[in-house]
Amino acid sequence: MSGTVANNLERSSGTIGAAGSGITVDSGDPAIDSNPAGGVGTVWSNSTSGETYVCTDATAGSNVWKNVGDGTGDIEPWSYPGLTYGYVHGGGSPSNTANIEKFNMASDGDGASVGVLTVARASLSHGNVSEGSGYTAGGSGDSNVIDKYSYTSDSDSSDIGNLTVGRGTPAGTASTENCYTAGGSSGPPSVNVIDKWSVSSDGDASDVGDMTALLRERTGNSSETYGYASGGYPGIDVIEKYSFASGTQNGADIGNLTSGRTGRVGSSSKTYGYKAAGEPANNIIDKWSFSSDGDATDVGDLTTNSYGDGAGCSSLTYGYMVSGTHLQDRIEKWSHVSDANATDVADPATPRNHTAGSHV
Repeated sequence: MSGTVANNLERSSGTIGAAGSGITVDSGDPAIDSNPAGGVGTVWSNSTSGETYVCTDATAGSNVWKNVGDGTGDIEPWSYPGLTYGYVHGGGSPSNTANIEKFNMASDGDGASVGVLTVARASLSHGNVSEGSGYTAGGSGDSNVIDKYSYTSDSDSSDIGNLTVGRGTPAGTASTENCYTAGGSSGPPSVNVIDKWSVSSDGDASDVGDMTALLRERTGNSSETYGYASGGYPGIDVIEKYSFASGTQNGADIGNLTSGRTGRVGSSSKTYGYKAAGEPANNIIDKWSFSSDGDATDVGDLTTNSYGDGAGCSSLTYGYMVSGTHLQDRIEKWSHVSDANATDVADPATPRNHTAGSHV
């Protein structure tokens, strides 16, 4: 085969495919919208780099191409759980801090400081993530600031917009296009506002809906299509969800935790939401399905009781809790693959409480 692979391979109208061979030669890599006419099993050869990819999911516009050359650099749609690093930002240690640190989720590494937020504050939003940046919003003192920091370079955050209502302890979530905060406390009454802001352009948030009740200190979780908020003050056991689709995005009650409690530590796999610990202090790890509405089940225990005010982070295979009340000097993780207890795997650079996290 010299420059071409048998049978006159074709590429036209944004759709690629091979007439009979199932192999495509191109000078670049495939993209998630490189829709193979041959479907699953189509081979793509990059004639410039020599890398070879196989299509393992032929969903139009969201194809997955696995690199079968050096085995890295798969082409696939962004998903909420991360792959490499967890981040911790803000909190009290014991006074409010602006510190941002990261830890390696792939190797259970200790935390290392990498930057600072624009404003030192505690009780910020968890789980506001995009493909290239981490976000956090709100915080103590009824802050309305939306901060953003880079995942590609260790650096300080920038103030890129404002929430519609300044508040602490909002539950954060993220879709492929937007970040969200739900509920929280403002001076100190609780609010039910659901705000969203774009991850493609910096700017202020907009009010897009309401939760079912005025609640604060809730855990946020994200599936591909819904944001979730669970628990809350005072000792609520409700799990509710709201759609990431356009239009009004009000919350709906879809199930219950195994016990009513506050606390904002949680994680999300591609298929389940998790909530860990909470007040009254406990070691419970609950999980519930994203595919069908229903109650949570108790699937494991943390290594110690916690009020659930550490940072929560998510990888494809593990959920994490970093630090928390009494400035716990630990990073714990629990499996997203099998139900099991958590293990203490590393230490944060700066133990802190009322903090928040993100991941990439």
